[in-house]
Amino acid sequence: MKRYLALLLLLLPIAGQWVQSQERRSPNIEVSNLSAGESPVRISDVKIDIKVVGALAVTTVDMTFYNPNHRVLEGELQFPLADGQSISRFALDINGRLREGVVVEKAKGQEVFESVIRQKVDPGLLEKTQGNNFRTRVYPLPARGTRRIVIAYEQELPLEDNKYRFFLPIEYRDKLDNFNIDIAVFANKQRPDVDKTPWGKFEFNSTGDAYTASYSGKSYQATGQLVFCIPAKDGKPTYIEKGKISGETVFYAQAFPKMPEQSKEQPRRIALFQDISSSMESRNRQMEIELLDSYFKQIKDITVDLHSFNCVIGKTRSFTITNGNWSELKEALDRLPYDGATQLGSLDFSKLNVDDIFLFTDGLSNFGKQIPIFGKASVSVINSSIKADNSMLRYISSTSGGSYVNLMQQTASDAVKLLMNENFRLISTQYNKSEISDFTTSGSIIDPKIGFSIAGKLKVPKASVTLQFGIGNRVLYAETITLDAKEAVDYDNIVERVWAEKKIAELDLLYEKNKDEIETIGRQYNI
Repeated sequence: MKRYLALLLLLLPIAGQWVQSQERRSPNIEVSNLSAGESPVRISDVKIDIKVVGALAVTTVDMTFYNPNHRVLEGELQFPLADGQSISRFALDINGRLREGVVVEKAKGQEVFESVIRQKVDPGLLEKTQGNNFRTRVYPLPARGTRRIVIAYEQELPLEDNKYRFFLPIEYRDKLDNFNIDIAVFANKQRPDVDKTPWGKFEFNSTGDAYTASYSGKSYQATGQLVFCIPAKDGKPTYIEKGKISGETVFYAQAFPKMPEQSKEQPRRIALFQDISSSMESRNRQMEIELLDSYFKQIKDITVDLHSFNCVIGKTRSFTITNGNWSELKEALDRLPYDGATQLGSLDFSKLNVDDIFLFTDGLSNFGKQIPIFGKASVSVINSSIKADNSMLRYISSTSGGSYVNLMQQTASDAVKLLMNENFRLISTQYNKSEISDFTTSGSIIDPKIGFSIAGKLKVPKASVTLQFGIGNRVLYAETITLDAKEAVDYDNIVERVWAEKKIAELDLLYEKNKDEIETIGRQYNI
């Protein structure tokens, strides 16, 4: 069963529709049951609060929706998140008071949802659907009245030129009556730089232990992007705080290991698996073409075994590519029909005699078995869809020793480098388990922009963690991170919540196996 989490409340907010585009990721509102002559429900007020500690950012979006019509309406709010962003709060107003959501597993959430409906009470249910998208039914939207919903999400920011980069699309379909944004950047001695705003001049000022910035607008047509950069902390970026939820000392730290580029041995034969399920029709085919074109131009001569699949495996065809000419393979890919469900568990890579495996899929496995059978060859996963199961795609690539290529976030040239170079990865972690508990990492593969991060709970005043990185099983770089409880600072509980997010992300790679623990942590931290 596909994984979902639900946030249950006793009343519900409203409706939204997301335009599928990398640039437009702000929520908008749609109501499907409007009658002739009625006006659309609109977002009237938006308040955004952003808190940043080093690479950690928490964004809270507070939205008010207005129904200008003379009858009660119902709708659905879809709230899409980018890869790496996780919802940590869901709340809505009931009689003027915000009520916080409670995390439950989908089956139980649906059971409670239907039970509440039978009691003639209007429940609120925020579900995590396929990919990193969330939705909630909205009812009632009072006639000529408003409802309010609050959603918060957390993320780790990428590091570019020794600066953390924060990006926020601010594009709402309707003109807003009121728009407010407040930002606080903690634990940094240097002023953040503003690269771009939709409204013009915007700068940070020093306020106590933080740099802050604010903007307010009325009758505001929100269209554009907010981008600002935060200079990285001198030395090793380590953040420690006394958790307000667990009462324990929690830490978060980043490492940016030196990553030598080492080309793979020239492959002679690769297997290309193309997902031809219905969901793949909406992918960005042009990006995939650019990637393969660039790859074959560099490889020049190679044999490619083409495997198409949805819930079953199609017939295999082989193509010989000479001097980078892959026109015959391209034509075969263009002719593939797209239909049916996806069963990733139908893939058996252990039977293949190839040097590399390329898997083109969105990872949305909705039929039968979900986990492929791995073999000796690494599996590099290529995704060109906005809606994708990034957790599953990372699990397949990291488990097999391959790369995860997300063409929604990478250029074709950067992706080709990943496919042609050896993976520089985490080989081992060394620490005393009596000194550190609940330890978690960001996986095994290092993202050159986000680096490698660890989190856990410190059980003694001082401890250390040694990370070893390399290629295959050969250690090429080691780094020791020292953790001192005396350096604990109040970061408004951001560090503890990010630990919980990272732990859930680690467990989520195999959701069915870990769903009870995921639900326990989700309940405790309301994630």
